[in-house]
Amino acid sequence: MRKVSLFITFLAIIGLLGGCGEDTTSLSSNTTSFNNNSLSNTSEVKYDFNPSNQKIETVYENESGTFYEIFVYSFYDSNNDGIGDLNGVKEKLPYLKELGINGIWLTPIMPSNSYHKYDVIDYYNIDKDFGTIADFESLVSEADKLGIDIIIDLVLNHTSTSNQWFIDSLQAQINNDTYSQYYDYYNWSNERKTGYTESSHKGLYYESQFDSSMPDLNLDNEDVRDDIKDIIHFWMNKGIKGFRLDATTYYYQSADKNIEMLSYIRQCAKEIRSDCYIVGEAWSGEGTIKEYSKSGNSFFAFQYSQGNNPSFAYSINTKNLSNVNEGLVEFTKVVRTNNPESNTAFFIANHDMDRTGRYFSGRPYKDQYLKVLASLYLLTPGNPFIYYGEEIALCGIRGTNNTDANRRLHMIWGGDEKENETIDPPGANYDSNLQVKLGANDLKDDVNSLTYHYKKIINLRNKYSDLFLYGNVSYVKISSVLFGLEFSYEWNDIIVLTNIYEKGLNIKLSTYLEEYDKYTLTDEVQVINEQSSYDFEYLNIMPFSTIILTKSI
Repeated sequence: MRKVSLFITFLAIIGLLGGCGEDTTSLSSNTTSFNNNSLSNTSEVKYDFNPSNQKIETVYENESGTFYEIFVYSFYDSNNDGIGDLNGVKEKLPYLKELGINGIWLTPIMPSNSYHKYDVIDYYNIDKDFGTIADFESLVSEADKLGIDIIIDLVLNHTSTSNQWFIDSLQAQINNDTYSQYYDYYNWSNERKTGYTESSHKGLYYESQFDSSMPDLNLDNEDVRDDIKDIIHFWMNKGIKGFRLDATTYYYQSADKNIEMLSYIRQCAKEIRSDCYIVGEAWSGEGTIKEYSKSGNSFFAFQYSQGNNPSFAYSINTKNLSNVNEGLVEFTKVVRTNNPESNTAFFIANHDMDRTGRYFSGRPYKDQYLKVLASLYLLTPGNPFIYYGEEIALCGIRGTNNTDANRRLHMIWGGDEKENETIDPPGANYDSNLQVKLGANDLKDDVNSLTYHYKKIINLRNKYSDLFLYGNVSYVKISSVLFGLEFSYEWNDIIVLTNIYEKGLNIKLSTYLEEYDKYTLTDEVQVINEQSSYDFEYLNIMPFSTIILTKSI
């Protein structure tokens, strides 16, 4: 969740890429750096740009830490009331397993007055639209059997005004009952302040940085902290892996106090599960995210998402990956240095952002670019996050200033299960003519589809799971159109290369690698119907292709 005003910059940049609307802006063709002695583009070669018919030959266990964000309301309706639910998520676990997913992030599932559920009424229950505690326990149990972890959204900056804590706190303030436990559970004032809302009692104001229906908790109150610990223990004892923390930069006006609070949350979770996984939303500059990583929690790498520079999509648009390659390596190293338990979480969109499905609409190679976009961010260090429907190119851009519903449209399943698709959230008004027609059931076995490409890339990541999750990462500098990262962990060493260019690249590898003769081309994920090759000195990498070079001991 995020304040509305903070979207403006992102939305302006998204226009450059087309968002989910049409855009005929031509791609730059002059940003590729070539060294004629060691690298050349094979511009005279005619390529077969038909989609690759490459199939997955060996399926690797889901161990790579790839997460899948689910906005439960819009995912899958198991009881035909039009709203997605936890049993619907459970029914789709086999699909997620087949996709290669290792973890699920459930957006808020606790009782709430809103469709988005970021205003919590009861921290110890499930919203009736989504099911029951028993349904949740069943979901966690079934996911565990498939090797899929679950984390849930935990909203601690604020509650709902319908939360009993707030009701009791308001009454205590009105009565000046300083002996009440709830007297200062929230931040109160007798003066009107920026970010405060007047309560039902004239002249009494409460802090509400996000919305008048979302009063901010007083996180300095020891009783509030004890309650937070109880909440964390309650859900961790249900078998979940951890939490996604909402709005972590708003806990306090001080970064140091925010980091202390984040460390406290982590400490509480580790009391139940030493290997807990907590990822935070710190929608801010890279420096802030690096600082917050000192808490030991992981954080989303917002700077590489959407269409901003140096995002993955921006790099494809400009045909220049140099900033991404160098930046994410340095970012990862700083985060891990600040706290070895912290890691990076790369993604391209989430529920607060415009969909990526039509990013490259109206442009040459638009279908190939969506696949390359997935190849880039899913083969990064740490835990990448997929937003539900991204793998079928689901579309949606923000409708009005008051709703993000168009970013949270119903998942399309297609096939025989179309009747289990949900209604769209309140406020949605996206033009259905721009929406994709085929769903996940139609596409998951189609070797030419974007969905199948996601399966191939995630499966490749699963094959080298330890390297992507824990390996040291460095930049292999060859060309601005190549995503080049080297991962080393224990005795294993691989180089990941992805060509974002529409031409093949012929690379004299000895120019860039001292021990080039120790590497073997072991894996390739093709996008077009062409295969890369390596003769132990010259590497010929096809357009849009991803390859793995494995170093022998």
